[in-house]
Amino acid sequence: MKQVEEQRTKTFQSEVKNTGIVINYRATLVPTESGEEVANVYGTIVKDNKNVGSVSYDKAADRQHTSFEPFSATTSKEKQAVSPVAASDVAEIILNK
Repeated sequence: MKQVEEQRTKTFQSEVKNTGIVINYRATLVPTESGEEVANVYGTIVKDNKNVGSVSYDKAADRQHTSFEPFSATTSKEKQAVSPVAASDVAEIILNK
């Protein structure tokens, strides 16, 4: 057996102020010639200990996506509050690895 790809995972957590919402991130790092880079980021959006949505970023497609479960009991204001936090969190994860 041979190792095909080496990667490691880092985890992060962020709180969306005044909402009770927490985002738990998992970033997958892959080696490069100059160190390592973030290949993708996946975040679970949690409210009242229930998963209510997710955030994902894929470097290959250079695309970020945020989604909420259809009956997640999150208000439109809470959803609007999550988007800028998630965007800044993902950017910070990519820059700081």
